Amino acid sequence: MFAITQLLTRAAQVNAQGLATRDNDRQQTWSELLNKVRCFAGGLRKLGVDSDVCAAILALNSDRYFEFMFAAPWAGGVFQPINTRLAGPEVVYWLNDSEAEVLVIDAAFAPLVAQIKDQLEHVRYFVYVDEGEVPAGCIAYSEVIAAAPLDDSGRCDDDVAGLFYTGGTTGRSKGVMLSHQNLVCNALQAMSMISLKPADRILHVAPMFHIADAFVCMMSVSIAGANYFQPAFDPVATMEA
Repeated sequence: MFAITQLLTRAAQVNAQGLATRDNDRQQTWSELLNKVRCFAGGLRKLGVDSDVCAAILALNSDRYFEFMFAAPWAGGVFQPINTRLAGPEVVYWLNDSEAEVLVIDAAFAPLVAQIKDQLEHVRYFVYVDEGEVPAGCIAYSEVIAAAPLDDSGRCDDDVAGLFYTGGTTGRSKGVMLSHQNLVCNALQAMSMISLKPADRILHVAPMFHIADAFVCMMSVSIAGANYFQPAFDPVATMEA
């Protein structure tokens, strides 16, 4: 059986007290991350994320982005990363095309979403994963993860886990459905190719909406390594990290 959620379960089994994520002052072990994802999934389920329901995210890199990538499939849904470089009309098209019912956002994109929300045909809930005042019409991250922990939905193999859109260079973007098996198998072969080891520390500076870093996320869980996050690539911040 191939399931990205089972990668997370295994990581918590083999490295329970090892560092899983660190984002500025926030950090958590693999055991803590597993529990967080279970609660996040419980909150998403209460918002209607179940089998094949799409939940999207428009945000900069963070530990909470990482949590969401596993929480949506854990709840039974499909996670959809949105390119942070898109213009408003393009974001509207992606969300209407995918029929996403939940949209996760951060402070960087709250103003854009406020401008386009009336054009979104299927989004029913907006989840704010940043610090500070929660924008009008949004649900706080803290409220979502306050839900009771959810058992793994059991999605696996050919079930769709992620919906990644193409660049749309020759027409409109098209949603590419990636299964649990797609994501796990590619992570395992790439992990071997670049010789990732359990003690490795992984810095996420490439955009997490892109398939390249998404596979690095899957690889990091496969080895139960430590994940560090920069909101976006900055030469000085990357060197300092």
